[in-house]
Amino acid sequence: MKTNKLSMKTNKLVQGAMIAAMFGVMSILNTMSGTMFDTLIGYFMVVPFVYYSYHSRLRESLIVALVSLFIVFLQGQLMFSLIALETCGFGIVIGECLKRKKSGGVMLFSSFIVSFIINILIYEVFAGVLGISMHREMVEMYDMIVKQVPTMKQRLSVTTFTSLIPLAILFMSVLESYVVILLTQVVLMRVVKNKIQFPAFFHIAYFKLNRVVGYIVLVVYLVCQALLARYNNIVLRYLDVIAMVIIMVDGMSVVSFYLLEHHPKLAGASIILLFIPPINMALLLVGIIDIISDLKAKIMYNRKVKEGGM
Repeated sequence: MKTNKLSMKTNKLVQGAMIAAMFGVMSILNTMSGTMFDTLIGYFMVVPFVYYSYHSRLRESLIVALVSLFIVFLQGQLMFSLIALETCGFGIVIGECLKRKKSGGVMLFSSFIVSFIINILIYEVFAGVLGISMHREMVEMYDMIVKQVPTMKQRLSVTTFTSLIPLAILFMSVLESYVVILLTQVVLMRVVKNKIQFPAFFHIAYFKLNRVVGYIVLVVYLVCQALLARYNNIVLRYLDVIAMVIIMVDGMSVVSFYLLEHHPKLAGASIILLFIPPINMALLLVGIIDIISDLKAKIMYNRKVKEGGM
């Protein structure tokens, strides 16, 4: 019995040392590549950390995280240090949620908190040191959108658009959390079969907007659109953007569900449509139709009838 416990402790130490060493190697590779893939490296490093966190106690995971961060910090890369901090945060949070069998909502919200804190540090606290200007990036994005949709300039000024920076960070954090969890789930389900059970599959195709909530969001969006034609109020603008994005995501889930049924390999690509100005308006329309007619539920019902399941 004592031999087994000693063996298990040794394995944990070896696994923890391997993860810390991986952070060191990835940090060196990141420097050699000119920091081009720092964020991508951080995303993929979440997977082994989740696996370790799932099979270890919280204290052990925290110790490995501290050692890993110290190794990365020695490389003198502030940006990658923050990314490594986010990676460790994701790894611990997702691993603990899986271990404690928390719901998908709890896992997503916990991951969002980690992402939001790191993004605030990157874009607000250390922006000057890192040479990052969220304001400049938003202005460039505004110019790009205006080129595609010239009428937007009449409805939304560049000043109003840049005032949405906190909201942009919020949405960025939600999207980042979703992508990291989905990536982790896909990899672990393929590599570690039947050993780690996720609460649900996080594919966007299975996103379901409650009918009542959907109507509330739709009413908020339409009311904000009507009022913004006369009043340029920042609160109305925030509510308008939040409601619009929720409806677009619902529309994207309908498109993704259709692709999953007919062209599975393209299903994940639907998330890209959200960032293409002319097409995301089409997603908005699809989302509105889905809220009013419950389009996706009807597609699922028709499929079940065809398969003889109803």
